[in-house]
Amino acid sequence: MHHSLGVRVFALFAALGTGAPAATAQEGAIPVVDRARGLRDAGDPAQAEALLREAAAADPSNVAVFLEWSRALADLGREEEALRACERAVALRPDDADARLWLAELYLRRDQPDSALEHYLVVARERPQDLAVRRRVAQVLVWLDRNEEAIPHLEAYVAAVPGDLEGLKTLYRLYLWTDRTDEALAALERVVVLDPSDREAALELARRNVDLDRLPRAIEVYEHLRERDPTDADAPCALGSLYEWTDAPRKALDAYEACLALRPFDSEARARALSLSLELGHGREARTHARILGLSGSAWDEAARRTLLESAGVGTALGVDFLWFNDRLGFDHVATGPWGSVGLGDDVTLGARYRFHWLRGHPDLDGNLPEVTRIGHEAGLFGEVKVADGWTLDLSAWVTHYDSPWTSFNARVEQRADFDRVSWSVFGERADNLTTAGAVEDRVVLNTGGLTLSWNPWRGLFFDLAGEGSYLNPDGNVRVYGWGAAGYVILEMPRLEASYTYSIEHFRDHLEGGAIRSYFNPRAYQTHGPSASFRHPVAMWFLYGLDLRLWHAVSDDALLATYGALVGFRPGDRHSLDLAFHRTDTLVGTAGALYQENVLTASYVFEF
Repeated sequence: MHHSLGVRVFALFAALGTGAPAATAQEGAIPVVDRARGLRDAGDPAQAEALLREAAAADPSNVAVFLEWSRALADLGREEEALRACERAVALRPDDADARLWLAELYLRRDQPDSALEHYLVVARERPQDLAVRRRVAQVLVWLDRNEEAIPHLEAYVAAVPGDLEGLKTLYRLYLWTDRTDEALAALERVVVLDPSDREAALELARRNVDLDRLPRAIEVYEHLRERDPTDADAPCALGSLYEWTDAPRKALDAYEACLALRPFDSEARARALSLSLELGHGREARTHARILGLSGSAWDEAARRTLLESAGVGTALGVDFLWFNDRLGFDHVATGPWGSVGLGDDVTLGARYRFHWLRGHPDLDGNLPEVTRIGHEAGLFGEVKVADGWTLDLSAWVTHYDSPWTSFNARVEQRADFDRVSWSVFGERADNLTTAGAVEDRVVLNTGGLTLSWNPWRGLFFDLAGEGSYLNPDGNVRVYGWGAAGYVILEMPRLEASYTYSIEHFRDHLEGGAIRSYFNPRAYQTHGPSASFRHPVAMWFLYGLDLRLWHAVSDDALLATYGALVGFRPGDRHSLDLAFHRTDTLVGTAGALYQENVLTASYVFEF
C-alpha cells in the first residue's frame, strides 16, 4: 500500500509536531542537571555530556541525571549511547512519563516504531487527556500501517482541537485508507468550511464527489471556486463535463466558453464546445470553434456542414431581408430593406432597420372594390439584452408611413428563457396594421399577448405549445389562436424530423346592429395534421431543405397542403445567404374552402 512506507507517512504528520513535552528535572535532582541543561542551551553539549557522565558514575540511581545525559548524547549524535542512558532512566522509574516519551522518540529516530509505540501507549494510558500524546500515538500507528487503531486517537485530538486543519486533513486520509468514505468527505468538508481559501482542499472535495457520483455537490464546490477566483481555469473546465453528465447542455457550453477564455488552446474543451454549439443551434460559435481547432479534410467538412443546420448568432452584423406574400384574394405584399446591429459586450445587442413596403389588393374583404396600390416606409429600432443566465429580453419599436396618407406606430416586447430541456417565451405587441385578412385598407390595431413553450424530455422527442390572444381596436373584436405539436428528430445529420400539429383559431367580429361575423365559418376554425422537415448540408458551404405539411381544416372539411424548399449558402465564415419558398394549396374541399398562399423570403447577413 502507498501508505505503508514508514518514513513517507511519518513525514505526513511532521506539520502536526512531535508532541514531546519539554524535559523537566527529576524532583530533588542534583544541581549538576541544571548546569548541564544550561550548557546544552548555550550550544556546548560536549561539556554537558562530560559533566553528566561523571554525575551518573557518582550516582547510578539518579533518573534525572540519566535522562539529561541521554539528551546530551543525542545532541552529539551518539544515538546508541543516548538510547542506553534513557533505557536506564526508565528502568529506574517506570512511571516517569517524560523519560518514556524521550525513549520513544529515540526509538523512532532508529526506525523502531514498534518499540516507540509501546512506550507511547503506556503514557497514553496514564495521561488520557494529553492530546499531544494521543496525536503521537496516531502517527506511529499509521507508520505501522495500523490505520484503524490510529483513527480513535486522532479523532479524540480533532474533537478537542477542531480548528487544527492539518489534523483534519490527516484524519481525512485515514478515513480514505480504511474505506470510510462518508466520514472522509465529512472531514474534508470541515477543512473547506474552516478555510474557504484552501484551493487544493476544495478541488480534492469536488473530485472525490465526482468519483462517488455525487455530482450536484461537486458542481456546487466548483461553482464556489469559480466565483471565488474567476481566473482559475480548473473549475470552469471541470464544470463543462459535469453539466454535460447532468444533462445541462446550456450550462455546459457556458462553462466551456469560460474555460476557453482562460485556456484558449485547450483542444478537448474546444471540441466539446463545438459539439454543444451545434447541438444548441449556435451556428456562429460553432464555426468559430471549428476554425480555431484547425479541423481539416473530412473532419472540417463534417463540422462545417453541421453548422449549416444552425442559425447565425446575434451580434455585430449587417443584413438585408426580402419578403413577398400573395394569397387567393389577390392581395400582394412586398417588404424589403437593410438592417444593422452592434454587439455591446456579450450581453447587449442594439440594432436599426429600414423596410420598403409595396401593397396591392382590394380595399375590402369581399373584393368588390377596385384594386389599389399603397407604398410604405418603415423605420425601427430593436435590441436584445441577456438579463441573466438563460434569460433574454427582446425589445423593438417601429414606425410605418403609408402614402394613404397614414402613419402607424408599433412596439413589441418579449421575454425568452432557455434552459436545459425547456424553453419558453411570453410577449406583448401593439400592431397598427394597414392591412388584415387580405384587405389593403382595412385598418385595425391588434393588442396581442401570448406565450410559447418547448419541451425536449428525451433525446429527439419534443413538444411545442403556443397561444395568443388579440383585442382589435376600434371595433372591439377578439381573436384567439393556439396550437400544439409533438414530434421526433429522426436523423441528426442530415436532419429529419416529423411532428403532428393541432391548432384552433377563433374570431369574434361585432358588426353594426349587434350581429356577429367570423372570418371563417363557423367561428371556431380547427386544423390538424402531420408535417415533416428535412435539412441536408451537402457541402461545407451549401444547405438545402424540404418541408411538407398536410392539414385537415375541420370546419370546412378540406384537406390542405403546405410545401416548400429552402437553400442556404455560406461562402465564408462571415457571410450567409438564405432563400425559401413555401406554398399552401387546397387538395380536397369545396369552392368556398379553397385556399392558396405563396411566401417567398430571402436574407443576406454579414457578421463582423
